[in-house]
Amino acid sequence: MKAEGTVLCIQYGSDLDYNSLDLCEGLGVIGYNQTGAKSRGLHMHSTLVVTTEGLPYI
Repeated sequence: MKAEGTVLCIQYGSDLDYNSLDLCEGLGVIGYNQTGAKSRGLHMHSTLVVTTEGLPYI
């Protein structure tokens, strides 16, 4: 990316709700519903790097 000079880093975050997968291990609390029950899942945070012309940086 050094050769490019300037790049744009587009970020997005989303919660993946796996609350219905009772046997799945390693999930964290991603929120609470209206009754106060915990929702289990993962928080995904992805980044797409593009040039200033809008081309994806590979």
